Amino acid sequence: MALVVLAEKRNFRFPIRLSESAVVVPWNLYRDNALRNPPSVSLGSWCNESSQRIGDFDLRFASQSLFLELLKELHVEHGFTGEYWQSCPTLADLYQKVRKKRYPLMSHQARHRESLENRLSGILHHAGDVFACNRGIDLKKLLDHDFILELDGTIPEIKRLILSLLLSRILLYRIATGERTPHLRTLVIVDEGQNLFRRQEELSDSPSTLGHLITLAREFGCGIVVGVQNIRDVSYALTSNCAHKIGTGFSDMRDLDEFCRIIA
Repeated sequence: MALVVLAEKRNFRFPIRLSESAVVVPWNLYRDNALRNPPSVSLGSWCNESSQRIGDFDLRFASQSLFLELLKELHVEHGFTGEYWQSCPTLADLYQKVRKKRYPLMSHQARHRESLENRLSGILHHAGDVFACNRGIDLKKLLDHDFILELDGTIPEIKRLILSLLLSRILLYRIATGERTPHLRTLVIVDEGQNLFRRQEELSDSPSTLGHLITLAREFGCGIVVGVQNIRDVSYALTSNCAHKIGTGFSDMRDLDEFCRIIA
């Protein structure tokens, strides 16, 4: 069984028993081409998923649709069909394509383009070299080892984007390649899960798909442990699909009431 720890801070290196081949990676040394599909996952499926993850970066549905439209155009221009050996465009390439796109001034399309350009610019600026790569991580090799990704030292929005992209990759890969099994093949530990599984976002017009992916992936041997500080801020999709719930040190009565509600 492989253990994957997505840590907000550097406090998971010693409490967890890791194998001798364990890998610990600070976020600034991590690499991920957000536009490249995981092994065995179709390019179309990943385009939809990556647009969701980028869309979580404060991007409206219409701008997400523009992201998806331009992404598909970019893949065609580069001749990328999803094969691992092919060169894949990057977020920087998509950003340049968005910048060159022209729509009539004051039109809805122009506003959506501007919104998308601003979000991609912010991601590329704050993420450093994380997304400046053609291939990124080798997911197959990664899941053969215990792995800790440490995200201290960057802004919350970039932490959330890196985490959600990696978690989506793992879940979709396990679903695409695995057979249904009661045995645990990959265990993912998520620190500060309330930042990734937000109840407020779940109640919005375009809720995240991560909760649904977790439900599907557990049938294929992928488990998840999520630590949270305020349980009332966590999505219903997560709390309703957790087999075991452990509560300790509640911050106030509202958190205690919520915990009692979900275990009732």
